[in-house]
Amino acid sequence: MNRVNFSERLKLAMKEAGYTQGSLAKKVNMAQSSVWRLVSGGGESSKKIFPIAQILGVNPAWLAEGVGEMRPHSNTSQSFSSFDTVAGYSLNQEVQKEVYPLKIYHRIDGVLSPASG
Repeated sequence: MNRVNFSERLKLAMKEAGYTQGSLAKKVNMAQSSVWRLVSGGGESSKKIFPIAQILGVNPAWLAEGVGEMRPHSNTSQSFSSFDTVAGYSLNQEVQKEVYPLKIYHRIDGVLSPASG
């Protein structure tokens, strides 16, 4: 099966939503050259996947990885035109941050040793 790559999914979503590279760049607050890079296949992803998906009205998982449907079925109660959550997280919601201690290791000649300090 021939899987459509990220740039092809982005081009399709832009076309269907009526966005040019310039208009999408402006709406997402990116440089047009960054959008061009994504559309031309020079990049496989962006930190702005969620806002891009929201603006284009597509499923972020579909846009990023080709997973799931491009848009929800028409019989679902959620419309991607007002889409602002992914897996229960709102783009405008403050996320509760938890702090966990981590050990930092240095690699010296193939042996891991705890970092001092």
